[in-house]
Amino acid sequence: MMGLRSRIRDDFPAGWWHCRQWWAISSRELGLWLAAMVVTVILLPRVVIALRCRRRPAALAKINGEAFVAAGVANSILVVFTVIALAAAPPARDRSWLFGLAALMMLCVLNLLVASVMVAVLVASRLTNKFEWSVIDYIDRYGARGSKPPQTCREYEAERMRGFLADG
Repeated sequence: MMGLRSRIRDDFPAGWWHCRQWWAISSRELGLWLAAMVVTVILLPRVVIALRCRRRPAALAKINGEAFVAAGVANSILVVFTVIALAAAPPARDRSWLFGLAALMMLCVLNLLVASVMVAVLVASRLTNKFEWSVIDYIDRYGARGSKPPQTCREYEAERMRGFLADG
């Protein structure tokens, strides 16, 4: 099990603040997280690709499943709050805001459905292809980061496994 310090070292390598590639990758990942939480429906093409590639863990490993789990949690919380707000709506003359609240709830339910399908595909793939996922996780954990060459035995082993994974 990796400690907190080694995970932080992996996420923030030496000189990260002036590395353009680190900022680009991190910005893209943050954008994906925000898009997944707010409008998961936009990511529907990724879900379709995941459904088509559900038997190929190497293709599924490129999908950020954590973003879809976070989207599911956030949207389920929003659905609960909108249901509570709709149920506790005070009697008023102008109820036009209720239509906006109902539209928000429908968007959240749609987002929750898309996120749930993606998480189900990823979980099913992990359960049915345990060996391939263990190889992918080993490569992710011990593989050489960035463009630096392998320096430890585990990094060399991860590079060798990466070559086999690319061939197969």
